Amino acid sequence: MYFSCGPTRKLHDNINLKEACLHRSHRSTSARDKIKEILFLVRKALNLPKNYEVILINGSATAAVECALWNLLGSRPVNTIVFDTFSKRWMEDVIKLKLPHVPIIYDSNLNFDDFKSVIFKQVNSRYDLVFTHTATANGLYWCDENVLLNHQGLKICDATSAAFIADIPWQMLDAVAFSFAKVLGAEGGIGCLILNSSCDYINNFSTIPTPRFMQLSEMSISEMKNGYTLNTISMLVIEDILFALRMYISNGGRKWAKNRAIENQALLVNCLSECDMLSVSTNDFVPQITFATPKWNLLRQKINYSFSEKHEQWQFLNFIEQKANKMQVYDISGHSSENPCWRFWTGPTLPASEVKQGAMLFKQCFEKYFADFTLFK
Repeated sequence: MYFSCGPTRKLHDNINLKEACLHRSHRSTSARDKIKEILFLVRKALNLPKNYEVILINGSATAAVECALWNLLGSRPVNTIVFDTFSKRWMEDVIKLKLPHVPIIYDSNLNFDDFKSVIFKQVNSRYDLVFTHTATANGLYWCDENVLLNHQGLKICDATSAAFIADIPWQMLDAVAFSFAKVLGAEGGIGCLILNSSCDYINNFSTIPTPRFMQLSEMSISEMKNGYTLNTISMLVIEDILFALRMYISNGGRKWAKNRAIENQALLVNCLSECDMLSVSTNDFVPQITFATPKWNLLRQKINYSFSEKHEQWQFLNFIEQKANKMQVYDISGHSSENPCWRFWTGPTLPASEVKQGAMLFKQCFEKYFADFTLFK
């Protein structure tokens, strides 16, 4: 049972490589036809407005976000909204670009609903805005349309864990970046960038060299719309993405994905809630249902274990994960930058039967090996 947060479990077991454009140049007509089909299917799957462009960038979601930062920022000061590992990285990128910058940083001691009020008050509508829609690392999310609606600056969104499942307000955003390795379960390595065609693609940093595979211009955008890419791209990954998109659409698209994620989380919660030594932490994901990644924390007051340092807690959590791996329950460890926890992806590519079986096996594993935690005192 595969609970990785990315690349996630594949919806399909076998991909027909006979149809793949292998052994060919990525610039060949056959290869570009494959890429153009992906662009068409992304537009269809996301129901994009006509005035938005779809382009592919090597380097997965990280490169797609940074491509937007390097090419679009520079003419105005910047607000970054920071509440997880990746939004912190975008803040650090803006700092390295030496732009006038006012970050809005989440204090973990603050209720996240209160932090949303802080964002509402502190975002400057005349600044460019960089934010993460859904944080895979900790389960928090932000996409306040009341803030976005009247925002005058550019709005750049990292939607890696939101694309293909969340209701994204496209018309309120100027650049949205994601990969295909989350909700779709495709391979990583290629990112997607959705751009409002009214954006200025001219790089604003005359003194800062931009990597060639991230350089956007009217000419490069026009070429990428016709299936060209800024540098060599893996046609094997292209075939995998294409297959995943076709299956996603044939299964019912976003409505299907959302319903499956809700069902999967309910199964997980019901099973693991039976163990009184575990506590669910789903933050805003339960009421908002735009998620796929609840996380499970150990309750120290119930277990009363004596180690309090983070590295000791991670040692215990990893010990249980190793035991779970032997029961074929894989990739449940939380992100190392967050508080120690187990984390289960419950996206639509996981069959409900596997979620239920995986949760039951993990529960059995935890209860069986829990006593061994004393090894780590």
